[in-house]
Amino acid sequence: MSRRHPLILAAVIFLSLTLEPVWADPPGQAPAHGWRKKHDPYYMGYTGRKWDDDYGITLGRCNRDAVGAVLGGVVGGAIGSRVG
Repeated sequence: MSRRHPLILAAVIFLSLTLEPVWADPPGQAPAHGWRKKHDPYYMGYTGRKWDDDYGITLGRCNRDAVGAVLGGVVGGAIGSRVG
């Protein structure tokens, strides 16, 4: 058992020195540069419909107060229909 520990330690050190943190990068043929934001600002998604109020998400912002109000209303309505 005492011979295994140095081998495991050597393997861990070897792997930590040889691995490179490039696995999370996008591939070279498809870089993530925000193409849709630059070239297709009126993208409507898979549905093909444009929403009346998207809560600022398509502009790169999120109106958290409005989203919270909508979610609170939905959850409150669901709980109210079961309890009341």
